[in-house]
Amino acid sequence: MPKRFFFFLFINLILVNCHMDKPYKAEIPANFSFILDNTDEGIREKWYQTPPAENLRTPFSADLKQLSEKGAGWYFTEFHIPPLPDPRLVLVFELLDGKAEIWVNGRYVGHDQGVGKKFALNISSGARQGLNQLTLRIQKNEVPGQINGKIYLERYDEKIHHIKGDLHQSLARTSEPWVKNAVIYEIFVRSFSPEGTFKGVEKQLPRLKKMGVSILWLMPIHPVGMKNRKGRLGSPYAVQDYYAVNPRFGTMDDFKDLVNATHELGMHIVIDMVANHTAWDGPMIEKHPEWCSKNSEGKITHPEGTDWTDVADLNYDVPELRLYMSDMLAWWVREMDIDGFRCDVAEMVPLDFWEAVRSELDLIKPVFMLAEGAKPELLMHAFDMTYSWTVFRAARQVFEHDFPADRLVFAETSERNKFPQNSLIMHFTTNHDENAWQAPAPEMYGEQGMKAAAVLTFTFPGVPLIYNGQETSNEKRLKLFEAVKIDWSRDPQQMREFYTEMTQIRQNYDVLREGTIHYVATGAESDVVAFYRILDVQKMLIVVNVRNETVAFSLPEQKQQMHAISGNMQTEGSSYSLPPFGYFIAEIR
Repeated sequence: MPKRFFFFLFINLILVNCHMDKPYKAEIPANFSFILDNTDEGIREKWYQTPPAENLRTPFSADLKQLSEKGAGWYFTEFHIPPLPDPRLVLVFELLDGKAEIWVNGRYVGHDQGVGKKFALNISSGARQGLNQLTLRIQKNEVPGQINGKIYLERYDEKIHHIKGDLHQSLARTSEPWVKNAVIYEIFVRSFSPEGTFKGVEKQLPRLKKMGVSILWLMPIHPVGMKNRKGRLGSPYAVQDYYAVNPRFGTMDDFKDLVNATHELGMHIVIDMVANHTAWDGPMIEKHPEWCSKNSEGKITHPEGTDWTDVADLNYDVPELRLYMSDMLAWWVREMDIDGFRCDVAEMVPLDFWEAVRSELDLIKPVFMLAEGAKPELLMHAFDMTYSWTVFRAARQVFEHDFPADRLVFAETSERNKFPQNSLIMHFTTNHDENAWQAPAPEMYGEQGMKAAAVLTFTFPGVPLIYNGQETSNEKRLKLFEAVKIDWSRDPQQMREFYTEMTQIRQNYDVLREGTIHYVATGAESDVVAFYRILDVQKMLIVVNVRNETVAFSLPEQKQQMHAISGNMQTEGSSYSLPPFGYFIAEIR
């Protein structure tokens, strides 16, 4: 080739590198148009893909009368992206006043809780060179929220740490294989059996084992406080005596029998530990009132910022309290042979306490520590697992309120990126709080939708949770302060069979427990969640239809490459479809 060709190539490379090193920042024009949506029409009609006609919108200004009316505010504008050597960009928002959902060219790129902080969103999957459509849906309480600051484009590599969080390059603590491979089953002893006892739980252990459960989590088993109790029976989270069991559930020997029976079946068992607060009439508070938090008048108080008036807050600035709680946790592991703890409101207890306790417990035997929380730092040294609140809330938006399916994709990706590498996150479609205070799963997701949602909990990276009664399509609210029994005689959706199949698939394929996740373009991202799980040469495809209607889509694979494992995907030429709330799990060969 001519020498001048290499000369010009060399010059171009220099220019490109110089351009990439130069900071890039471009402000988005503030000429938004606005429309008030007080019936959620925008979500149903997919305004994020096709904005309403211009004559239905109003040029936005802060003094719009509509801003004081009930509903969500939809904002629309366009912006231009010039040719760039690195097309990866983020949108930076200086200030949004209200909870916001954000789309670029119809692709969901993220959300903000409207807490008044600058934030950035990766828009690489939605943005393109040339003209782009930006859509925001903002609501503050019951009225529209506002855009109160500038919005601008910056390079992705300049904002990556802001997007992913401070710990995304760190390594989480290493957990035991039985923890990483687990299927967790939460039991409300009071509601689980007709007897409402430990013996009632023990009777059903073979059934749970057959269904594929490997870790039992018992909600608090301690005596419940009488003073200031709520409801007829009081909350199980108002612990009266940390060294005793609720006499309604049986004796300590009954509990030991349950632990032994669980271990004999090759399962593990953990108990709920309420370390942040205690009942008003327990032996600990009677002997050591100085261990409790006090208000400005010097009186013992319930946890600040809550309505938990049935419990007194514990003060972890007191060294003697820390020693008492550490000894108590060790006693349950050493003397009762339990396998760990689910730690209630773990973020309200100092992290350094949990880290110290974990070191002591591991000297007794390997344990499992589950934090009711979502802070990444919990997984560095103290806990094995946290809750996937982000994905759960996104799932409710998608299944209950018709938000686009890629809301779930963003939730899973952004949550995973903020956690240390190899973190374990517990996925769930419901738990005791959501069932009691919001709605049972069939009501949240629909009787067929709850299966589609559950498939994601078993196939997303992490560990799945089943709340007792979900395998019967339980339609009751298992109230925390009363005794509401699960009806085990019904199973209209064959959920026992469904969960058994899901646990078997998870157990049979290492890729579902250890593989990386890679999302797949389908052309139907608003209605379908599709992704690969990949581990070495193993590759699995999961596709879930989140809509109550048949959805057509495309896939990179040909039919002959896909070995179906579960589900009901239809093929027509090069196009695929799933029935309402259908799903498909396949091994790629």
